[in-house]
Amino acid sequence: MRRQVRLLILAALAVPFVVACKRGGEERGGVATEGAAAAAARVPREPLPASAVRVSGNNFHVDAAPAAGCATGGSCSVLADLTATSGFKVNEEYPYRFVPDAASRPLVDGEAAFAVTSPHTGRLMVPVRAGVAAGTRIGGTFKLSVCSADVCQIEAAVVDVAVN
Repeated sequence: MRRQVRLLILAALAVPFVVACKRGGEERGGVATEGAAAAAARVPREPLPASAVRVSGNNFHVDAAPAAGCATGGSCSVLADLTATSGFKVNEEYPYRFVPDAASRPLVDGEAAFAVTSPHTGRLMVPVRAGVAAGTRIGGTFKLSVCSADVCQIEAAVVDVAVN
């Protein structure tokens, strides 16, 4: 009986610390920071159209195109598929990001999300403000990394896509 009372008291004392830890993470921006699972859930799996623009680099290429929703005037995003080549793999630990150019910065609606889709591929989704006119260009730099068994490369691919 004494042991049960001690455990109950310890549990009651621990609850405020657990709640405080969760609150502290939110106050420091914990909610805005996405984990890999949250990013993967946000990134659509639709195939890119044949008109996707390809940028090739050392041991990788990136294919970029607007998502299907852009044509309907609804929510819009630019998708960029990273493919590691020549025995390289997508670096799962790298903080992938998109840095919009000056003209595109006001058109980007929040942070980009990246999800690894296989050991050799990943997808970046850049949200675009609703109502962007057809033909508007979204451009910027996709910061990425691919690795072999011996070395990891940190690269940058300049992406420029016309929204449908």
